[in-house]
Amino acid sequence: MVFCILSRNSIENNRKAVINVGIALQLTNILRDVHEDAMADRYFIPKQLLLKYDIQKQVLLESKPDIQTQSLLQYLARLALSKYAETDVITNQILDRKGKVALELSINVYKKILTKLMRNNFVDLSKRVYVTPQEKLLLLVKTFSKQGV
Repeated sequence: MVFCILSRNSIENNRKAVINVGIALQLTNILRDVHEDAMADRYFIPKQLLLKYDIQKQVLLESKPDIQTQSLLQYLARLALSKYAETDVITNQILDRKGKVALELSINVYKKILTKLMRNNFVDLSKRVYVTPQEKLLLLVKTFSKQGV
């Protein structure tokens, strides 16, 4: 939806990239909130994956996940990370500099959340991972630098 607002180009030429980055953003949300969602009886990890990794939904209620759960969450994180690879395909289509920076920055904040989750190896699902104001400022500087601002 944001791409359609910011870009003058048809989404048809960029549909795959837009969908992939959207999936990456959603997977990041799911991974960041997996324990919190389970506590509210909300489960967004597909049943097929829970079965494949031999995980009961109730395990997501535990703050300290077992090895299988960590493996599943790492798998989803790697999938999300691979889909973020198409970010430039989307942002390069945005002509308005402010819109381009805003979109790229928001994607990079989510990607930073994902990389922090991965680095922590999902050892404590009860701790919410976030990007600090200092990290956001650094991402902003990097984004501006990339845009030649």
